[in-house]
Amino acid sequence: MLKANKPTACLTLFESAGASSTTSSITDNAYLYTIAITAASRLKDFERAIELLSRMAAKGVKPNLKTLTAVAGACLAADQYDLAAQIYDKIEDPDGYAMCQGVEALSGTGAFSDALKILQSQKGKSQVMTGKHIMKSYKTIIVDSLKSRDLVNAEATFANLLRQGF
Repeated sequence: MLKANKPTACLTLFESAGASSTTSSITDNAYLYTIAITAASRLKDFERAIELLSRMAAKGVKPNLKTLTAVAGACLAADQYDLAAQIYDKIEDPDGYAMCQGVEALSGTGAFSDALKILQSQKGKSQVMTGKHIMKSYKTIIVDSLKSRDLVNAEATFANLLRQGF
């Protein structure tokens, strides 16, 4: 249903299955919760995404990387940067996509130096982010710096980008 761009229907189906005593046990897995959280993210409903994450924990279902990036995505879609940064901090081994979200969240809170640290960690063999993620992340920091009129940080971030050879 998500591929058909019907997030509301997806959430309705998940909630219906969870409400029935006959089918509730099949919804108690990270994969289905992640799909429901992704649907909430597409609706920019961060509160529902967090509520689903809480229900997951209460049922003993451990969130995986995709689950946490879906929750962070819901928070970012709703401009809830502090919450997204908190979710990012819970990710033990972030992939490139999660790191890109982490940069967006931190930059959105004004923690530009912390966001830049994520990018600076992407050197050599330890690089997890794709070039696309790296460029998007630099752009995010520079644009957010300019929006907050932090011209010194915008210039320093741009200089860092050039020093990295991008």
